[in-house]
Amino acid sequence: MQFLNKLFSKGKQNTSLAIFSLTLIVLGVVFVYSQGDLSSQAYANSAPTAINISTSVIEEGDITGEINFTITDPDIGDLHFVGLFCSTPAADDFLFSIDNFNNNELIGPILDYELPIDSDLDNNYEICILADDGNGGTIEQDFTINVFDSVARPYISSIDTYSNTVVIENFGGDLVDVNGFYFVSNSNNEPLTTSSFILNPGEEFIFTPSVPLTYSPDSSALFSSSMTTSSTDLLSFVQWGSAGQTSEALADTAGIWNTGEFLADDHNYYHTGDGLIGQTDTNFWNYFNEIPTDITLTANTVIENIAGPTTVGTLTVTDLDATFETHALSIVSGFGDTDNAMFTINASDELIFNSTADYETQSSYSVRVRATDSASNIYEEAITVNVVDINNPQTALNISNTSILDAAAANTLVGILSVVDDGEDSIGTYSIGCFLPYSDNMHFQITSGNLLENRFLIDYATQSSYTVCVTHNDGANNIEQVITVNVVNTNSTPTDISI
Repeated sequence: MQFLNKLFSKGKQNTSLAIFSLTLIVLGVVFVYSQGDLSSQAYANSAPTAINISTSVIEEGDITGEINFTITDPDIGDLHFVGLFCSTPAADDFLFSIDNFNNNELIGPILDYELPIDSDLDNNYEICILADDGNGGTIEQDFTINVFDSVARPYISSIDTYSNTVVIENFGGDLVDVNGFYFVSNSNNEPLTTSSFILNPGEEFIFTPSVPLTYSPDSSALFSSSMTTSSTDLLSFVQWGSAGQTSEALADTAGIWNTGEFLADDHNYYHTGDGLIGQTDTNFWNYFNEIPTDITLTANTVIENIAGPTTVGTLTVTDLDATFETHALSIVSGFGDTDNAMFTINASDELIFNSTADYETQSSYSVRVRATDSASNIYEEAITVNVVDINNPQTALNISNTSILDAAAANTLVGILSVVDDGEDSIGTYSIGCFLPYSDNMHFQITSGNLLENRFLIDYATQSSYTVCVTHNDGANNIEQVITVNVVNTNSTPTDISI
């Protein structure tokens, strides 16, 4: 400990200023050094208090993944070595080992109920497990693992009233022929099949009742024969909507259902156990909620130049659970969210456009919508809203030139006509004449669609300007423009000499 004294020697010279201490942990023992005194204050390690087994009853066959061990220890954070190394080994330790790197899983041979290999040949395997925390604490505990015979266990594993399907699964380890089995519901009693159908272990048989199952209330029962009033032949039962459905009393007598129990209204149920007796009540059934598959909009257009907010259309969600389901709709970021800021969704699931569309600026908008069902299943989709282009009235009618030379012959070009039509091309028809008549209209004509020409010889001395009115029609709207054409006087050549 001399290095500790040297470390604190400087502090000892003026102990009125500070009190120095250091805690040193060596091999799990804590030493506290304070002002030159080294005192050993060891904090004792606590040994593990229990070894827990995940299950002690297993079906014959491969035991991989069936049994794991956990350790209870007051010292949180201790790492434990778990093995079959008790001071007094159990009779069947030699058959097994422990995988410490896979949740302390029990590893062993394939166990055959008909050919037991335990020391007593009674399918009860006796083992002793030791747990060591590495700090001197250990615990040993004996376990007996019971192996039961694997038989065929046909059982109703799922029901979907939406698609009217019932799935029969063989949960056991032996083959079973379901020919002659009967299905019974509130309004139905019929055989599963009229020909041989072998179910291997783990295999399913999908049955469609001839009388559709109802959403609520109803029940499903599976019998091993046509004796559908016998509790002895009743293999599986489940009811929903309310108690007291067909075969409930038989199921209670058979020990596979409790009178008065029922599942809440839904349309898709599935069994979460493995078909063993005692795993048939409501605790071993659950509801399967389908994920939404599509979002549609009843209308997907907005008309340009209409100030928002504007209702685009109503959003609807495609979901197999639609009859029994509600969906929350929201606008979310992601692919296709370019124009999210321009949209909202109201309480009636209507998509609202909160701006003013201008087709010439942007012809479509994209918004990303999410549908969330009651089970928090999510579906998202980018929705395109198109802008309807309306025929906007022309805002101006122009001519490239408004003068013509004196003595211009007929059919001389005055100027080229054009219109301003909200950025659109000046497609349409030009004509001479307006709502009000103009006397000079007769002096002009339009050729080649948009060329204004004179019809007669121009004579400045006779008339120095003309007023003509031109109309443009774009198919829906008219615009009129009065144009003044000025005659440019020129020096005419003399035509005669008089005396």
